[in-house]
Amino acid sequence: MKNKLLLFSLIPLLAGCVPAQPIEEGNLIELTDGQGRTVQIDKTKRDRVICIGAGALRYYSYIGDLSKIVAVEDFETTTKTYGFGGQVIRPYYHVNKTFFDTLPSCGRGGPAAQAPEKEKILETNPDVIVSFYSAEVNNTLSEELNVPVIGLKQGPEGVFDTVTKNSFTILGKAFSKESRATELINYIDGVVTELSALPESNDSYYVGCVGNWGKTSIYGTMLNNPTLKYAKVKDALKDLDLPGMGQVEIDQEKLLQINPDKIILDSMNLSGFINQYKENKETLNALDAFKNKETYVQMPYNAYYTNLEVQLMTTYYVASISHEMSNFNIATKSDEILTKFVGKACYNELLEYSIAYGGYAKIDMDELSK
Repeated sequence: MKNKLLLFSLIPLLAGCVPAQPIEEGNLIELTDGQGRTVQIDKTKRDRVICIGAGALRYYSYIGDLSKIVAVEDFETTTKTYGFGGQVIRPYYHVNKTFFDTLPSCGRGGPAAQAPEKEKILETNPDVIVSFYSAEVNNTLSEELNVPVIGLKQGPEGVFDTVTKNSFTILGKAFSKESRATELINYIDGVVTELSALPESNDSYYVGCVGNWGKTSIYGTMLNNPTLKYAKVKDALKDLDLPGMGQVEIDQEKLLQINPDKIILDSMNLSGFINQYKENKETLNALDAFKNKETYVQMPYNAYYTNLEVQLMTTYYVASISHEMSNFNIATKSDEILTKFVGKACYNELLEYSIAYGGYAKIDMDELSK
């Protein structure tokens, strides 16, 4: 181990003394990554790939050849005690977990990992690194390890965002998977076109129990929720005129003020909310959504960044609540989306996760809280 540490401590010096070998012109791929960095990749040296940071392995699994992945973060396995394991829903992980468990580690990963573990990465001898870390971190990593690092970004609207789709395009170019990237982008655009033809719903919606890392209550929600926007329903939070976008915590008074027609609860935190409901039944039942039994559950799509396919599934489900969608079946549509993104129709398998709470459905809080 001492020898390894000594070798690793010399990496910055070696990287500065030994210039990168020039790439033959016919083998050169030069691209601007999602962080505006210029990255050069040798077509003959991209057989050993690792992905670091929240979302990186997910994005690569959508576009790239997983057989080229030579190591994964501990967080992407079932074998480490601090990994998510079977606790949350991540379709790319569910479909590939047996393979991921066979691979060595390229670092701990997960929300607690604030920086890449360079020594662990060095041991995996990667040809290319796909990263969701910052441009500054990626520049340093590339310089010190003399390995191209492709930095990706996700836009605030998740699967619908042009920044997100640009990351697909970048991966397509980097790994000669342009047709796959185009296929996925065209599919997403087709969903947007289909849903945009729906009329605007007059019903107001609120999504509660939204969390990313850590539990939240019904007051954990999302400003400017793209799922509600693309499902063509009214976002009840718009009445509060709060600035910003993304996850936020509101108070009970604000929820009572907006009094949404329909409430959707994220199943990630539904078990905790059931106890809260028991303790605050009188107050919560004053809301029209509870009074009129207009409460629903959605599958969680935030787990080590956004499950983009689950976000699409959720958008369709929300649209189906208020709009007449002929012959619509959420299981059938979900399997179509899952097949497109992760190559397997596995909706029923995802329902076996306790955190799924039975999948998309209307729920009766009085029944659940007995």
